[in-house]
Amino acid sequence: KIKWTCSNGDFAVQFNGISPTEKRKDKKPKTGLIDMKIRADVGPGAYKYTVAVAVGSDVFIDDPEIIIDVV
Repeated sequence: KIKWTCSNGDFAVQFNGISPTEKRKDKKPKTGLIDMKIRADVGPGAYKYTVAVAVGSDVFIDDPEIIIDVV
């Protein structure tokens, strides 16, 4: 599983292109937990995703990657 939480504001995670998880995207309110199960058929590699966090009237966006070594 891959888990994200954010104490700064409402947030969302979305994989770009191929997703290593069963769900491609999810969103939660501040302090919520996004919990995505890794697909059984996923191969090793780097998977890009976008994360957005809303703090007041501002939205902060980043596009990191997750590296899957073994499943």
